[in-house]
Amino acid sequence: MPSVDALLPLTALSLVGLLVVSVVGQRSQTLAPVLVGYCGHLMLGLGNYWINGLVADQNTFNGQAMSVAASLSGDSGTTVSLNLGKEGFPFIVGLLYTFAGPYPELGLALNAILMGLVPAIVATACRGLGYSEAAVIAAWFVVVLPPLAYWTSLFAREAMASFFLSLMLLALSLLYEGRIVRALVVAWSSTAAMMFVRPQVGALALAGIVIAALIMGRGQDGTVTRALVLAAPSVALLPLGFLRGPDLDPTSAGSLREGLGEGANTATGVTGDGFDTTFGALVGSLLDLPRATLGPLPWEWSVTYWQLIIDVVSWAIVLSFAFIALRRAKDRRVLISLLIPAGLVLLATSAIMGNWGIVVRMRLQALPFLIVIAAVGFQIWRAHAHEKVERRVRSRRYAAELERIRKRKSSPLSVSSINSPVQGQ
Repeated sequence: MPSVDALLPLTALSLVGLLVVSVVGQRSQTLAPVLVGYCGHLMLGLGNYWINGLVADQNTFNGQAMSVAASLSGDSGTTVSLNLGKEGFPFIVGLLYTFAGPYPELGLALNAILMGLVPAIVATACRGLGYSEAAVIAAWFVVVLPPLAYWTSLFAREAMASFFLSLMLLALSLLYEGRIVRALVVAWSSTAAMMFVRPQVGALALAGIVIAALIMGRGQDGTVTRALVLAAPSVALLPLGFLRGPDLDPTSAGSLREGLGEGANTATGVTGDGFDTTFGALVGSLLDLPRATLGPLPWEWSVTYWQLIIDVVSWAIVLSFAFIALRRAKDRRVLISLLIPAGLVLLATSAIMGNWGIVVRMRLQALPFLIVIAAVGFQIWRAHAHEKVERRVRSRRYAAELERIRKRKSSPLSVSSINSPVQGQ
């Protein structure tokens, strides 16, 4: 049940969030999906917390946020210990705790605000990349995908990661439009923020948007130059992302993938001799990338995977519509380019190939890029479906018209009236 003391700061933050997402949604012409997404995330997050409380990593983040708040409040006896590369979420929530009190509801409201903004950001990026008709579809995709809604509503860093990755998508669209200053500011600031949320994913996503910009720039004056301007200082952020991420430390790279294989959702990754170093883990990630993208494969299913059904089906729907877009779209260069950052984010996911529960959650980080492709595919599929229905209707109307003409010609009354002499002659 909600704490009475938490209701006042929660209400205030929720109203501020409602105002922010409403303004952004109105300006981006995505007011409906933004409001539905914000309210849905807020209710889902609070409801889950009030019923089940905080579990596993959520308790860790809450404890870290409380220590940050205590330290900022002047408690010299408090030791702040934040995990390297994961400081962002507990630190921001700790700031909220400092001003409003240590109520986890505030962190959940913060996640709802961030995820309320993501549909507007993705839709804006979709328009900037030249797919205006698919922009609202992309916004609704962000809202209605159950796994994305659930995992980002928890007291964890998933919402923050999705928010900054969607900003990196926006930076790519701004670069494509030629708005280079804004593109650079958004790209570097969001990547810098990812260094405190998920460093490796942020570094790989930045590399992906640089490569994507180079591919998009073929045949366009100045776009390649703008991409190179983005790439120059970005080189420094790539190694920083891996230095701040402890998961691929040479002493633990092999044990990470093996250790994650212990549990109900085991997914055996490439491990063993030769894969117990940083380079070996990278090779193993490349080998496991297809499985991390498409798995669990049919022969890998087990009765213990029943709780992953919704995640897997939702992911399959996104990939299916993305495949339609890549196959039927007239100009596929931009869509293919978006596969680069998405693929590199999935590469980071395949590094933890050892537990399907973690894989299906982590690969959702590629959705901001894949959703644009899937939205275009959905638009193509819907247009094709409407065309088939219209053809069927026209065919039925044509057949009915032919039948009416046939009946009229074969009617005795019609024949006698045509052949009868005019009276009075």
